[in-house]
Amino acid sequence: RTTRHVTTTLDGDAYYQRCIGILADIEDAEGGFGAHEVRGRLSIDINGNLARTVVIPELPALLARYPGLSLHIGEGDRLVDLVREGVDCVVRAGTLPDSDMIARRIGTAREATLASSDYVERHGLPRDLDELAGHV
Repeated sequence: RTTRHVTTTLDGDAYYQRCIGILADIEDAEGGFGAHEVRGRLSIDINGNLARTVVIPELPALLARYPGLSLHIGEGDRLVDLVREGVDCVVRAGTLPDSDMIARRIGTAREATLASSDYVERHGLPRDLDELAGHV
């Protein structure tokens, strides 16, 4: 090393060359995954009402966009052991009970309890939640 010129040592040059090779391997590995189409088996478990009203109507468009995708859809509200049961994703509505699961909100939905005017004429209009117990 002089005031006008800097060079690496033999060890420094060997280290640099090895790092360049490692970075090239990483770029090659990452490039191999991003370029492929989505394909394979996706296993989800979802509440039946959500499946019928939200997911199933969108399946034709999803499968047309990703023809290599194979879906397995389980329906229920039970606690699913993702690893033991081989389930990739669980979709639930409501507040997540205390658990070790990692959750992400994917949407919100408004709920309402409704009755037709004919039903109200025949069965009466409940004034509070306790009166709903006797209604159909």
